[in-house]
Amino acid sequence: MISFRMLSTRRGLVDAAFGLLPVLLALALALALALALALAPPAAQAQTALPDETGTAALQCLQRRATPPAFPAEELRRHRSAHGYLRVQLVFSQADREPVVKVLANTASEAMQDAVMDYLRSYRLPCMNPAFGPVSAVQEFAFDALASPEGKPLRQTDQAPDGNPKACIVMPRTGLEWSGGRLQRGTVVVRIEARFAGPADQPPAVKVVSSDASGATESAVLDYLAAYRMPCREAGDKPYAFEQTFMFTPNGTPRAAFKERQLPLGQFLGFMKNATAEQVFFDFNSMACPFQLDWTIWQPQSANTVRQIGKPNPNRAEFTAWLAALQMDLPERRAKQVFGDRIVIDVPCGALDFREARAPP
Repeated sequence: MISFRMLSTRRGLVDAAFGLLPVLLALALALALALALALAPPAAQAQTALPDETGTAALQCLQRRATPPAFPAEELRRHRSAHGYLRVQLVFSQADREPVVKVLANTASEAMQDAVMDYLRSYRLPCMNPAFGPVSAVQEFAFDALASPEGKPLRQTDQAPDGNPKACIVMPRTGLEWSGGRLQRGTVVVRIEARFAGPADQPPAVKVVSSDASGATESAVLDYLAAYRMPCREAGDKPYAFEQTFMFTPNGTPRAAFKERQLPLGQFLGFMKNATAEQVFFDFNSMACPFQLDWTIWQPQSANTVRQIGKPNPNRAEFTAWLAALQMDLPERRAKQVFGDRIVIDVPCGALDFREARAPP
């Protein structure tokens, strides 16, 4: 059974009548109604800030003890039947010290919590640079038959946002010069990552992440980015990185765009071809529900972008990472035509449970 569920602290899990399965069965019809053709000139998508690279690099060198938490067998059986989990926020301030741990959400017993907390005391980030401030991440431990005892991957979160440094990026006054006369037919896409690490008058370091454009078109993009500046940068500032996508559509070539700009979560998942590929469980009641997410399509070329609308909540880190990996059920050529298009997802209260369909006895 594939269903949304409502959580009750007294009665456990009670089925709700969201009816996701009919949405999945009606996928072909929904897709036919979801896309509308429109002519679009060559365009550069807005810049999207990348996670703090100093924190990202530090988390990649995580060290912890080799033996994962050992849970009492009786407790583990009970938690598996009740979909138990523990979600924590970790804040690292020194390379050789354990993180400060804050419990964000928890349905685990004391014995399960103690086992996880003891394991977390072994965490270290030997390559972090304290001069750039603390590194914050969220990690979730799920107590079900298929969950890893080491917990899910650490998801980086912002410990103390520095405002919006993107606002001080200055781009050329004129648009990108481009001639599509000799390009292949259809839309071509150049996706780049740029990084400001030097003084205010220095251009960013730029690399092409993916491209199906000609070398001449890629060179035009790189020349354009060489004129970017960040005049608000000061000595000692952290590096600032962002990604940007340039889409080139020859005159007369139609581009597809989403007709529906806002969808309930259940209907949105009906457009995804791999939504049920993993046995996942998300308790939205622990995420300050209801809430909205801004989802931007980049699959299958790279991960989608998922941004929280309103005040960010670290409890949503694992859920947004899952949404970023979903792939819309479209041919690759068609998916490329809607790269960079966005949908607002309305997430309700309750829970999303895709584990029962294949859960072992």
